[in-house]
Amino acid sequence: MNCLVLFLLLLHVLSVHSAQTPDQELIHNTCMRTPYYDLCISTIRSNPRSSITDVRGMGQVIARVALSHATDTLNHIKEMLKESKRPESQQQQLQSCLKLYNAIATYVLPEAIEGLDKGNNKFAYQGAIDTATVTDSCLKLFKDGSLGSLIIDRNRAVHDLSVVVASLVNILLRS
Repeated sequence: MNCLVLFLLLLHVLSVHSAQTPDQELIHNTCMRTPYYDLCISTIRSNPRSSITDVRGMGQVIARVALSHATDTLNHIKEMLKESKRPESQQQQLQSCLKLYNAIATYVLPEAIEGLDKGNNKFAYQGAIDTATVTDSCLKLFKDGSLGSLIIDRNRAVHDLSVVVASLVNILLRS
């Protein structure tokens, strides 16, 4: 009985593995080398591009998604600042985060994407790391939870995506 179960399990694993296309296998194996496997996989799979053939392409896709999230977060912070009911301390926190996200969405991530597009891996890596660092700074401003989870969740998404990009670029730097 145990041999039959083991055989069926082995057969299943082999059939799943052999059913993967080379692109799917690349994506799976590469995402396994990042700290956020599920985020990496889901971001790539939700991409409308027809196929991704290399690690650089994966990095480009995820960096663009991170930029989109950063821009959305920037716009959300602007909307939150328009609400005059907030205490002055929260307004100041939001202003600080606004400046940080303006830098991310206007300079840091676009330059990281340009680095990926042009094959300047060190530049792309630094931009991704800088984005993660800046989002950490913003997160620390709201550690008291005074603005609820929405800004924290948005911030964490940009952070985690940028860490995945940095991991992918690190793979490029080592190859």
